[in-house]
Order: sequence, then C-alpha cells, then structure tokens
Amino acid sequence: MKKLVIICITLLSLNCIGQTKVETQDWISEKIHEYRSSKGVDEDFWFEDGYLHHYWSINTQIEENRTALNWKVKIEDIVKIETKCSANGCNFIIYTKQGKLFYQKTPVDTYYKVDNHPSFNVSLTKAYYNDGISARIEKALIHLVKLYGGNATIKKEPF
Repeated sequence: MKKLVIICITLLSLNCIGQTKVETQDWISEKIHEYRSSKGVDEDFWFEDGYLHHYWSINTQIEENRTALNWKVKIEDIVKIETKCSANGCNFIIYTKQGKLFYQKTPVDTYYKVDNHPSFNVSLTKAYYNDGISARIEKALIHLVKLYGGNATIKKEPF
C-alpha cells in the first residue's frame, strides 16, 4: 500500500513543474508581438540559442536611409526589467550586466559592445499596461532569467 501511495504522489508531482524555457520564451514573444507599437518604428523581438534579440529600425521608404539596430544579450545577463508608460504608449526596458549588451548596425554584420548604458527599450502600446500584461511579462522574464542561471529584478517606482 505504501508503494502505491508513493507512486501516486510521484506521478502527481510531475504535473506540478513550471513552464519550460521554450514555453516561457514563446509566451513572452507572443505577448510582445501582440502589444508592440507600430508608430513609425519597425521592431522585432525573439529568443534564439540562449540570447534575447531585439531588432529596431525607423521606417523609411528609401532602404539606403534606413537606420536599424539589432540588440543581442544572453538571457542570463539580464539584471533588471522596467515598464514606463506615458500617454503615447509604454516602454519595456531591459537592463543588462555592464559589457554584456551588444548591437549590430545593419547591414554590417559586426556586433559592438555597449559600455555606457547597458539597456534597450521595446516600444509597446498603452494597452500593454492597461490589460495587465506588463506585470505578467516582467514575472515571466524574471522566471526565464532564473532558468538560465541569472538573477534579475523588477524596477518599480517607489510611490
């Protein structure tokens, strides 16, 4: 009888495991894409091989005049997450360890290290905050950083 109880408890506990890295990454990407702002900026946000990527460019009709950056950081090197909103929309700000954030100017294929301000913004609509997704995204990204062995915090306003 004891063996049956132990087997049942073991089987039930297997269903209590949290979301995997892939499930968390997919959910975050889905929500960022759902709430991203489209005001004059072309943005993309994705996870690949343990890195978070963020593509940003100013929309222009002339390809040669396009300014584009591709940000790249190891997920474990994310240290702080912040959401700032105004009447125009929200910015999801990701802070990284000093010297761990890289950017690439397109079409050049070289990555450059960011030393002064190791952070980047993702532009989102006001609905991102109003629908309550901001707190859920912050919590999910903190969970993901921990899954990769890092330690991040959520930056909150004191009042």
